[in-house]
Amino acid sequence: MAYDNWTFDNVTGRVDVDTSKEMVRARVGNAVLCGFKANALYMKRGEYTYLNIASTGNNTFENVFSCVLNKKEKIASGVFSYKAHLEAKGKGDDLLKHLYGGIIISSEKGRIYKMAILFKILQFISISNIATLNIHQFFQRGVNYKRFYGKASIVKGKLHIINSYIECDGVKIVATGDIKLYNSKVKLLVLAAPFATAGKIISKIPIIGYILTGKSKTLISIPMKITGTLEKPNIIPMSPTAIGSGVFGVLKRTLTAPVRILENGMKAPAQK
Repeated sequence: MAYDNWTFDNVTGRVDVDTSKEMVRARVGNAVLCGFKANALYMKRGEYTYLNIASTGNNTFENVFSCVLNKKEKIASGVFSYKAHLEAKGKGDDLLKHLYGGIIISSEKGRIYKMAILFKILQFISISNIATLNIHQFFQRGVNYKRFYGKASIVKGKLHIINSYIECDGVKIVATGDIKLYNSKVKLLVLAAPFATAGKIISKIPIIGYILTGKSKTLISIPMKITGTLEKPNIIPMSPTAIGSGVFGVLKRTLTAPVRILENGMKAPAQK
């Protein structure tokens, strides 16, 4: 079964057409699109459209970017598990602004080749000399991640990130905030925590003078705000006092070591 530029496989279900009411109703089960297996209800009456989709399973980021988003360049690779429910009702081009639902996604061991927000964060850490990161290699070859997790709700076309976490080479990042799906505008609060594994030391920290030290092995974390769009994000360093307890709580739960949020341009107080 084909629709527009998409091909659905293993489609089962029923379609009802009422010409007197200019209405089409389709209930589909176990349809597969770009690797996503879903049950869906689709209704259209005149200009009004209703869509309800539930999907759970595993997929690859290659499928998401090449098939769903029609991206020709390689954005990311890796297998992920997910659970999603989406509901939208509205007219024509405004349908995305009336999208509701939620999604949970998790992945282990993949690679990100191009993602403006992530690379901006890594670039900020590198330029600030907060940690030694091979930023040239990131831009040329991408960056490996060990773990990725995200939980979000969707209200009126706005993706609200409740909890997101990624552990890349040399840094752990957590974030919360909003992404408007219909125009790609972002407003995120982020904590980036460069870290050192056993035998390595985070060095050269003239701006934020604190490293892994002492029995508590406190880890540096850098608060920042991200605005702009997904393709052209802006990073704004933040004061620790501007970070809410929710973001800091997520970071504390996801890291194994204690965390100290540091003031941009200031040294952290010495340990006692």
